[in-house]
Amino acid sequence: MVGVTSPLFRGGDVRGGFALAGWYVVGTAISAAVILFGVSVLSLGAVAVPTGVRGALLAACVGVLLVLDVFGRTPHTNRQTPQRMRLASPSARGFIWGLDIGVLFTTIKVTSLVWVLLLLGIVDPDRAPLAIAVFYATYLLTEAVAVVVDLSLGPQVFLVMQGKGFQYAARTLSVILLVPVAMAAYTGAFW
Repeated sequence: MVGVTSPLFRGGDVRGGFALAGWYVVGTAISAAVILFGVSVLSLGAVAVPTGVRGALLAACVGVLLVLDVFGRTPHTNRQTPQRMRLASPSARGFIWGLDIGVLFTTIKVTSLVWVLLLLGIVDPDRAPLAIAVFYATYLLTEAVAVVVDLSLGPQVFLVMQGKGFQYAARTLSVILLVPVAMAAYTGAFW
């Protein structure tokens, strides 16, 4: 969002910047509702599986994702929102971009934390709505802070952050967070 919104503000198109950001939130909210619906449908089948088996399967999936993160092989689709979108109006750009990125499956990932969140939502449907709401709220807040930082400090800040050091730090954090999740899932601490 930073690479699209900040240039509008820097170029003096404040109204366009706010339109893009507002419609981005709307598109992301629609995507969040679709993701929550999908998780809810999948959880209907998951709750039929005995708790111990469900925990062991979750632990195994988290373990595989953890290993993939360590080796820099996080599952993702290696694509971005099409460049031709830059020609659309700020409102259309924001809405379509919010839908695209909000669906979660269509963008590059550095860690598997998103996939683990979705797996947790499937195996523990009672907490899924809150977890998904917190995820999207945190995601949108992070985007907003990134735009403010970019406008304040300039785009070179994010060019530095996109280097390998940031990726290694994100993967390390992912491992630190995923090990206890895998252990809790396996021991049944979630249930």
